[in-house]
Amino acid sequence: MGARVGFKCKLYIAPAPWISDPAWNPVNRVKDAEVSMEDGEADASDRGTGNYEATLSTLRKLEYSLKITHDPNDTRYQEIRDAFVNRTDLNVLGLSGDILDSGSEGPRALCRVAKFARSEGLTETVMMDVLLKPTYDSDPTHQPGWVQIP
Repeated sequence: MGARVGFKCKLYIAPAPWISDPAWNPVNRVKDAEVSMEDGEADASDRGTGNYEATLSTLRKLEYSLKITHDPNDTRYQEIRDAFVNRTDLNVLGLSGDILDSGSEGPRALCRVAKFARSEGLTETVMMDVLLKPTYDSDPTHQPGWVQIP
């Protein structure tokens, strides 16, 4: 696939519950997005680590941070807003390209909308700051994971 520019990346959502192959819907009104994955750390330093801190990986953290256009007439805006207001979950897939493009990859998770804040810049389009985080699912096979389109 090679190097990509940000506007080629795609974010998809689908209603909960988790199903293996949902009908993914693109969120087209995204201005900026960050898909962040990182490991938590446990301090493993001791006198045998040669005066250096040592760490071990613990729980992983996944967040989708978005700026979307405030457009109450947009279906994906409505789905994200309603998921926040009603405290319901969304299936989320953040890909490095279109869902039909071989080699597109990124994380998939069942998420809650943790933040839905309106930004009203004086000379800017009204934007929504959205934060999506993985949520609890009673089925242990429904864990966040990495998807690569064949």
